[in-house]
Amino acid sequence: MNPGRFAPGSNVLAPWGTDPFLYPAIVLGVDPATRQAFVVYWDGNTAGVHDDKLRPFELRPGMRLESDLAARGEYTACSFLWASGGALCMQHPNGNEVWSSFAKIRVPL
Repeated sequence: MNPGRFAPGSNVLAPWGTDPFLYPAIVLGVDPATRQAFVVYWDGNTAGVHDDKLRPFELRPGMRLESDLAARGEYTACSFLWASGGALCMQHPNGNEVWSSFAKIRVPL
């Protein structure tokens, strides 16, 4: 159940339905006949996503992303600063540094 552009176990950014954002996910495998990738999102959901819609999980300092800082499904636009393991340090719009896990971020398309 591969090859795809990303090997099983790869961290990627993947869409969720028609949502205009990409979310952190892990590739489980890709059906070579349909190029359907099976992913598990860091928040625990799973989905099938066409391999062409996956993006490398690459965050660059200054990159805009959104984080569910209060874990209420309410996202705040932040600027990525740096990461340590699965934790991200970001600059909040008020100028303060805030932390989030990969499971609580999304990246605009």
